[in-house]
Amino acid sequence: MEEIKKIVGLLKKGKIIIFPTDTVYGLGCTLNEESIKLLYKIKKRPKNRPTLILVSSLSLAKKYGYFDSKTSALAQKIWPGPVTIIIKAKGNVPKLIQGRNSTIAIRVPKHQFLEKILNILNEPLLAPSANFSNRKPPSNLAQIDKNLIKLVDYVVTIKSGGNLPSTIIDMSNKNKEMAVIREGSIKIRDLKGDIK
Repeated sequence: MEEIKKIVGLLKKGKIIIFPTDTVYGLGCTLNEESIKLLYKIKKRPKNRPTLILVSSLSLAKKYGYFDSKTSALAQKIWPGPVTIIIKAKGNVPKLIQGRNSTIAIRVPKHQFLEKILNILNEPLLAPSANFSNRKPPSNLAQIDKNLIKLVDYVVTIKSGGNLPSTIIDMSNKNKEMAVIREGSIKIRDLKGDIK
C-alpha cells in the first residue's frame, strides 16, 4: 500500500511513471498539460497522435467521454478488461490527446495493482505503451528500453498481465457501428457477441 500511495503522490505532482497493466507496460501521467507534453517528448510521440486514458470505472469514464446507451451497455460487459473504446470526448479532455473529430480512447483495466492506483488517484491516467514511438510495446520488464527508464520518475516492477496491447474499437460514428482499429488481446469475434 505504501508503494501505491507513493505512485499516486508522484502522479499528482505531474511526474511520469512506467507501470504494469493487464496488457503491456504503460508510460503514464495525469491529464496535466505540462505532464502530457513531457510524456510525448520522452516517448518521441508525434504531437498529432492521440493517446488512450485509463480510468477506474465506467462512471468516471462518462465524465470524459459521451456514452450513449449502446456503448454504455457494451462497456459494462467488457470492462474491466483489455478493450479500448473510442468515443466523442467531453470538453475536459486535453486537445493534445484527442483523436480526429474530437474523440477519446478510454479503457478500464483489469490488473489488481493498477486498479488500486486508479481508485486512489480518482482521475484518468494517460497510458500509451512504455516504449519509444514505433518500437515494440514491452510485455515484461526486461523489454523496456533502458534509455526510456532513465527519462522517467518511477518504474513499477510488478508484472504486467499480457503480451499484446489492448483491442481498440471505435464507437464514435453516427450509426454507432463498431469499427475495429486494432485487434489485440481480445479477438473481435469474441466481442461481436457483446454488441447488440
